[in-house]
Amino acid sequence: MKITKRSEHENAHLPVTQSDPVSSLRSMHNMMDRLLSDRFMTPFGHLGLTDSFGSFSPKVDISETEKEVKVRAEVPGINPEDVSIEVTDDTLSITGTIEKSNEEKDENYYRMERSSGQFSREFMLPSKVDVDSVNAEAKNGVIVITLTKQPSEQKRKVKIKT
Repeated sequence: MKITKRSEHENAHLPVTQSDPVSSLRSMHNMMDRLLSDRFMTPFGHLGLTDSFGSFSPKVDISETEKEVKVRAEVPGINPEDVSIEVTDDTLSITGTIEKSNEEKDENYYRMERSSGQFSREFMLPSKVDVDSVNAEAKNGVIVITLTKQPSEQKRKVKIKT
């Protein structure tokens, strides 16, 4: 390899560019997020059961009405007895264990794969809730958790007197 040295006169013709360091860091952060979240990083990513590092993480929807907060967690194939739900007045924690096995038999081969592990999700709730009135129901691989808001958090319409 031939290395040549530029004179100061040659550098005068190079364009001068200014870059915003925050924009550059944000761009790099976005590129790393895309790289780590791509489904090719995990063999089961196309099934939607694992995150980018191969561990199970239930998909969760949180909705809110005037009187309650509802949380729907997808836990396909997991026994509801293996899931633990803990609630404080402003947080919700869903933890559990998963054990799956896949067995295939044929004339010329036998294969059995097992996977197990733990999962955990914790959320800050949009309103303070009454921890004594929490209800959880499981049906078809979905756990629906209903949390009643504390009376001080519930909206109330006030009629204006005329």
